Amino acid sequence: MTGRKQLMATRRDNVAHPTGTVGSGQLAIPQTTLEPMVNASVRPVQGQPATLPTGLVVPRRAALATATAGFLAACGETPSGSPVYRNALADVPRHRTLHLMNGSMPARFTDTGIGNPYHYSASHQTGHAAMWEPLFYFSAFGVGLIPWLAHDFVYNGASDEVRVRIRKDAVWADGKPFSPRDVAFTILTLADAPASIPFAADVRAQVKDAFTDGDQHVMIRFKAPSPRFVFDFLTFKFDTGLKILPEHVFRGKSLIDFDFHDPDAGWPFGTGPYRISRWTDTWKFLDRRDDYWGARTEFTTMPGPERIVMVPYGDENRLAMGMTRGEFDHSWTVLHSTARALVGEGVDGARTGGTLDGAYSPAGKPKAGTALSERMALMTYSFGRAPYGNIDWWPLSLWFDTRVAPFDDPAIRWAISFAIDRRRLVDIGQEGFGEATPLPYPNFRALEPYLEAVKYRLWEFPSNRYAPKETTKRLEQRGFRRDPEGYWARDGARVRIPILGHPQWADMGPVLAELLRREGFDATYDQPPDWLDRIRSGRATAWIYGHGGSIVDPHFTLTLFHSRNAIVEGASAGGAGGSYSRWTDKEFDGIVNEMEQVPVADRKMLDLFPKAMDVWLRDLPNIPLVQSFHHNVMSQVYWVGWPSILNPYANDAFWHLTWPLVLRKLKPVR
Repeated sequence: MTGRKQLMATRRDNVAHPTGTVGSGQLAIPQTTLEPMVNASVRPVQGQPATLPTGLVVPRRAALATATAGFLAACGETPSGSPVYRNALADVPRHRTLHLMNGSMPARFTDTGIGNPYHYSASHQTGHAAMWEPLFYFSAFGVGLIPWLAHDFVYNGASDEVRVRIRKDAVWADGKPFSPRDVAFTILTLADAPASIPFAADVRAQVKDAFTDGDQHVMIRFKAPSPRFVFDFLTFKFDTGLKILPEHVFRGKSLIDFDFHDPDAGWPFGTGPYRISRWTDTWKFLDRRDDYWGARTEFTTMPGPERIVMVPYGDENRLAMGMTRGEFDHSWTVLHSTARALVGEGVDGARTGGTLDGAYSPAGKPKAGTALSERMALMTYSFGRAPYGNIDWWPLSLWFDTRVAPFDDPAIRWAISFAIDRRRLVDIGQEGFGEATPLPYPNFRALEPYLEAVKYRLWEFPSNRYAPKETTKRLEQRGFRRDPEGYWARDGARVRIPILGHPQWADMGPVLAELLRREGFDATYDQPPDWLDRIRSGRATAWIYGHGGSIVDPHFTLTLFHSRNAIVEGASAGGAGGSYSRWTDKEFDGIVNEMEQVPVADRKMLDLFPKAMDVWLRDLPNIPLVQSFHHNVMSQVYWVGWPSILNPYANDAFWHLTWPLVLRKLKPVR
């Protein structure tokens, strides 16, 4: 078996799973039908009982009205030693509940009991985004900047001071007023925090002081002009933005050690419309607050779901089967083949509103042989059409710890880049529905002028070029030779590339490793449960990862590589998503510092960006691979109003900080 068939087999069979190596086909969900998968037995996930049935049953309405107790039984029992919640849990029917799966890989939440959003183990991606609210939202897919806890802001003429007007009627979930003091306190606390705290180094580099100005305004003074600060840090967009802390709780507490979790005290909480009512290692309940300030003051509407139930991610088969049975309303981003199998190829399966006629297809009762998406009303952002989702803000690269030899040498990183056939990576690893990327930026329309401004530099720095001869030339110049087994080695030591990744890259990761092996690198791909912790703590050598950065102009992505966000060995990387590569360059820092003094989307960025990319491309701190796509599947059995290409008010990812924008649009089917 050679060529494409062999690579396809590699993609299928050689994926490391949290519980061991997955045998042939367990993650290879059929591309044209789900029947073989759903009729197969389900292997238990580590720490979870295998409770899903073995056959596909198109559910009736009564069967879909799963009781809370039954759902919990399927998700795992409460572990001993879990927090004690003394209040009675309200009885919320299934059709008023939103069921989601996300979290840590070993079927256990790793953030249990961590309500402090700046704690090392904290994550807003496991439901907490429904509790926290920003001063402003920004929807890259929708209407742009949306004032929320603030009305507006005004910079002075020098852009070294900004005055933000805070809403008077916003209230924390414990009943205390939200005030400018909370904003100033959060900013100053981060400015004094260790660099391992997310955004601490960035805030400290820019902020001189923050204080209240009356009972409705907060003043922020900067060390130099910082016209981007409000957008970069006081605005929720995708996964970035500062969570404002309640000063009356956090005053005198350490951002490193304080967990902000006490069920008796009602911790954690934010100003948002949800509060945690149950939380263990295996499930989390967030119940809607009837006293939510936004609805009480008629500033906004109350979200549709009365309860959100979150369970940890454990296995894509289990998630896919749960979607087919109506047990989950929205999937974590799944493999392209899984999304296509679930929604059906070329089938819209979309419901725009109204009621159900006893079943689950847009036209009423399902007909025999219709696509699964029509029987179950499953959809993606692009319905049943390629790319079965939407492009994400998170273009993927092959990252390295650039302190570790031989990856500390730019020539070696370029040699590896030339060894990657991205056409085959997309064709096989992403089934032809992906897109190679030469730069660490998403293909968003707002970024097009900047990407065009550096396009000519790719002639000198062809970061997507497949050129094995260039690989050979650079390696031989550095003293490497092929060993008897065909692997590149120097002084008896091979170039080993142990790549780590998340299950969402189970389609691409093994193919990437195989492509590198074919060019003489001793490459492997693995998905250990602690993959991200290894990266953050400096215990990983190579990994697939994205860039939580730019969406309107190129500056924010570049801050990921600023030396202030490159943390010493043994400490977690901080900053705007973390400079996990630990790469630093003084010339690059100077250009990024100058960019920080340029307003968002200012024409001067067109001059500065090519200068920064000359340095970045010269050293190639990581190797751009492909654009990232969200293959998220949404069920309309219980809820309608999901974002789509026809209603692009936001991206649909429930792990992003803009998720509350979606919650307010969701309407129950009945």
